[in-house]
Amino acid sequence: MDETIKKLEQQDKKLDAIYASAEKTRKYLLWTLTITVAVIVVPLIGLPFAKDEIRSICNLPPDGDLTRDATLKDILPFNEHIGLS
Repeated sequence: MDETIKKLEQQDKKLDAIYASAEKTRKYLLWTLTITVAVIVVPLIGLPFAKDEIRSICNLPPDGDLTRDATLKDILPFNEHIGLS
């Protein structure tokens, strides 16, 4: 009987250790998910709103007409400052 109680106490200690380990793993996964959403999903949501600004910086037409080929002068309007003509 005494041996059974010792085994139960040992199992209880091991179970507590397993629970603590599972909680740490849960917290790590929660932070991994949070960081993934912050780094990947939020910028993807903001991309359609920033699309027109990006297109204006690159001197591309805002209506999506990409039938003409963009030259280096179109893409880099400040090319005379960096030595390109």
